Amino acid sequence: MTDRTYTITVTERQAAELQEACELLARIKIGQIDHAIERLPGFYDRRDWEQVHATRHEIQRLANTLMPEATKRREDGVAWDLYQVIRHRLSWDRAHDQGVIKPGEPRKWPEMMGVCYDEPLAMSGLPLATIKDTDK
Repeated sequence: MTDRTYTITVTERQAAELQEACELLARIKIGQIDHAIERLPGFYDRRDWEQVHATRHEIQRLANTLMPEATKRREDGVAWDLYQVIRHRLSWDRAHDQGVIKPGEPRKWPEMMGVCYDEPLAMSGLPLATIKDTDK
């Protein structure tokens, strides 16, 4: 691959979907299938939870059989990097929109205590992607 770069323009909702997709892909690559299962439509609907947990464990067992080394290795980190970058931007924008802070102000504790406000940490060895609000 080359060092070519691209620009994608998305809505806030699309960015949120990309964030979730990148998180799920990163977790699946390291064998955390349970995170994907919990996001299936209707997962939290009223149901037989004993059966849900048994099925979930069976799916995880099958995944471990298909990817025996997944939990022992770290994936390349690209999806996790993208997840962090998008999560960080959306979180700070939400804090601005909700009046927690004004643009340009530093992080406000304890209101902005979550890791979503932390600077993204590159895991892939590649430069982190950039994201900005094009409406500002």
